[in-house]
Amino acid sequence: MKYIKDFRNCCEISKELEYALNNSLMETFRYGSEKFFETILEAKEKYRKGELHLTNENDIELLNTDIGEKAIYEGQEVWLDMPMIDEDLNEKKSNDKYKGTKTSKPKRDSSGGKAYKVYVAGCNEKTKTNPRGITLLRFGSGGLKAKLDDPEARKRYDSRHGCSKGKHDDKCKPGYWSCRLPRFASSIGLSYKGSAQWW
Repeated sequence: MKYIKDFRNCCEISKELEYALNNSLMETFRYGSEKFFETILEAKEKYRKGELHLTNENDIELLNTDIGEKAIYEGQEVWLDMPMIDEDLNEKKSNDKYKGTKTSKPKRDSSGGKAYKVYVAGCNEKTKTNPRGITLLRFGSGGLKAKLDDPEARKRYDSRHGCSKGKHDDKCKPGYWSCRLPRFASSIGLSYKGSAQWW
């Protein structure tokens, strides 16, 4: 995903952000690292001040999210709009898999759990304990690997779910994040070299 930039109104920009804009903001630094968040936040600040001009709607959508911001959810600090592997669920499934069995052979998991999770603000009622209305969304098939590098599989997915028709534009719903999974692919350990969309 190439970022189209225009620095005519921008007086100062870090070499990290310049490098990221010439490559891919999501993939320049290790996902979740300090540099990753610093660069995302710098890009968001420059964009919101009108100093950074982007023409790619995926890039614009990304910089209008809460990615790079932290909030408190159920007593713990969490990153917003940052999909990640659902380690809690995967660990629970792995512990539950062998309970009550006398064999060490793996058993097929049919729990239908979700593979990824994301914390999203503004999706719940705002309360004293949850002032930003944060919710935890789980998405993606826990038992299946996303076939991002298979054009036919992507086409079938879009045909079933209508990502390209805008059927999943509500970030408070799991479908929004599933339709945008390619944007975060390398960050969550999936192989994908295409565009930031399924279709």
